[in-house]
Amino acid sequence: MTLTLIGINHKTAPIELRERIAISREELPEATRALSAMPGVVECMIVSTCNRVEILASVEGEGVDLAGFLHHHFALDPALLAPHIYRHSDQEAVLHLFRVAASLDSMVVGEPQILGQVKEAFAVAKTSGTIGSQLEHLLQSAFAAAKRVRTQTEIGSSSVSIASVAVELAQQIFGSLHGRTVFLVGAGKMSELAARHPDHVGRRPQCAGEAHFHEGRPEGCEAEQSEEDRPHGISTRPRDRLPTTFRRAVFHRTK
Repeated sequence: MTLTLIGINHKTAPIELRERIAISREELPEATRALSAMPGVVECMIVSTCNRVEILASVEGEGVDLAGFLHHHFALDPALLAPHIYRHSDQEAVLHLFRVAASLDSMVVGEPQILGQVKEAFAVAKTSGTIGSQLEHLLQSAFAAAKRVRTQTEIGSSSVSIASVAVELAQQIFGSLHGRTVFLVGAGKMSELAARHPDHVGRRPQCAGEAHFHEGRPEGCEAEQSEEDRPHGISTRPRDRLPTTFRRAVFHRTK
């Protein structure tokens, strides 16, 4: 059997393409089982985050087309995806997995969210019955290595994430956000992390997005803005949802 890993990430593909093959938490079990049903796939799991989609599989025989699964599952032209896919086998696949779990391959090196995301993908695969002894041993080793990296090096000495980097950039532009009204567009994990940033102490930011209306607002966000606090032209009522996948600007400067 051969250990194979394929995927795209923030280094190899633009965000528009990554969004097209992103797999939601709700869709992940079905997608994982569909991958497992491919001829030649013995064990498998799928990691899907905002910055990467990766398939890790133990395969037997030749010609197992894991990239073809992505083409078929997302109805994509192979020519569109092919230039952006990377492939690793056996030892290279192990090394890549360990780097991902330890946050050495992240957009923000050292961010802790990726380890939880890999663990979640592993748990989904186990529940879906697509994990056997080979991937079980490999993933447990990757988790142990990631823990050692965080505890025995300086990589985890400060709290970093894409959200914290965004907040720090806002501070560079506007100064301290303490006491200011901050409007977060989108209400996923990154918005929650941004909302809980220490610089927001004293005033909780306002949030808008699909999750705000369907799954509860991110921790640290106010439920609703008052009319005097709400930016001109903006409402957080359900009919005024602000999705974050527009192909054009959501906000415009007024004269």
